[in-house]
Amino acid sequence: MKSIPYILLCSLTLFLSAQEQVETLSFSLEEAKEYALQNSYKIQIAKFDVTKTTKKVNETTTIGLPQVSAEVGYTNFLDLATQLIPAIFFNPEAQEGEFAEVQFGTKHNANWNITVSQLIFSGEYIVGLQTSKAYLNLSKYNLIKSENDLLEQVANAYYVVLVSERNKSILDSILISIKETLYETEQFYKEGLIEDTDVDQIRIMVSDLETNNKIIEDQIKIAYKYLKFMMGMKTIHQLLLTDSLENIVNNIEEFLILNRNFNHENHIDFLMLKNQSAIAELNLKLEKSGYLPTLSAFYSYEKNAMNNDFTILSSSQKWYPTSMVGLQISVPIYNSGLKHFKVQQAKLDIEKLDVSKTELSEGLDMQIEQLRIDYKNAWFKHNNKNNNLNLSKKIYNKTQIKYIEGISTSLELSQTYSQYLNTETTYITSILDLLKAKSALEKMLNKN
Repeated sequence: MKSIPYILLCSLTLFLSAQEQVETLSFSLEEAKEYALQNSYKIQIAKFDVTKTTKKVNETTTIGLPQVSAEVGYTNFLDLATQLIPAIFFNPEAQEGEFAEVQFGTKHNANWNITVSQLIFSGEYIVGLQTSKAYLNLSKYNLIKSENDLLEQVANAYYVVLVSERNKSILDSILISIKETLYETEQFYKEGLIEDTDVDQIRIMVSDLETNNKIIEDQIKIAYKYLKFMMGMKTIHQLLLTDSLENIVNNIEEFLILNRNFNHENHIDFLMLKNQSAIAELNLKLEKSGYLPTLSAFYSYEKNAMNNDFTILSSSQKWYPTSMVGLQISVPIYNSGLKHFKVQQAKLDIEKLDVSKTELSEGLDMQIEQLRIDYKNAWFKHNNKNNNLNLSKKIYNKTQIKYIEGISTSLELSQTYSQYLNTETTYITSILDLLKAKSALEKMLNKN
């Protein structure tokens, strides 16, 4: 029995600890974007790629720097090799065909050496270093592209949350109004002023609203989770959005974004393709550099110790030095046309990329025009839906008053209610379409 309070105490401690870790973070749209740039998983991965490519450049650079190596060796000949030499070399009186058995060398042998080498000229090294730097630029462009994609995704996810919450707010207000109407209808029915079908008609409307409300609640939860995921925010934290849908829409400067100039050469996709062309040019130089010689210098210092007894570690052991310095040149002479065909392939890669750049430039110019048209259409559609919403709301309110006064029927109320709800839905959808069109256009116009 004494263990029960202890368990309760531990459970309470864990609960309080968990509560302390929950934190509510508030973000405007711009703050959410900035937070995402610092914490998004995709951006972190892209930054790792940039760092890794930087290390690759450093690795390539070290190939052209002095290289120093050292070696230590020891050999114990358990049985020295025996050679047969004509005995006449040692004994003039030896018989023809007689051999003497001799052994050369010593039983214990040790050596150590240090070698320093320096690459003086290598066409492949020079081009390889330039290519690694070009790949570094490509990884940086990939990071920029990831950031641009992320900003659009975070903005759209932010909008979806606001739209979902706006939908719920509308349904809540309509549900309150419809429930009040249901109560009044039930009172009329009790007094025998209307039929039960009128009550049932209103009850169906209430039931549909309550069901839709539960669906939207789930949609809001998922929308918040997705936004936090895109921002790189831990799910344990609570997220509070400080921007409202109305403020975001009201702050849109309709014609400002439409009048911004667009140059496809500043677009990140074109910059990346241009960088790939530079890499292709370097690849051609690399293949051509295979015809050039390679020159390097070296210096080596070595000492050897030899003895039939193991005295290598003794201070009395004599060591015999050897040192040398030299140059080494490697000249390619003939490779059966291998380099020639590699050069031809590299030239074709360049020509193909030139065509791709022309295709991309024309495609980007066409895409920006399409995005501008989409944005203008979304703007006009939003204004139209806003006007329709005001009219539909006005009709619904009047029909509701007429119904309470007994002038209108429940069927007419149901019809105007459905019309109003549908108009409200299309209006909210038009806001989301407008904001998404704006995000896509801003992403396209973003200079890098």
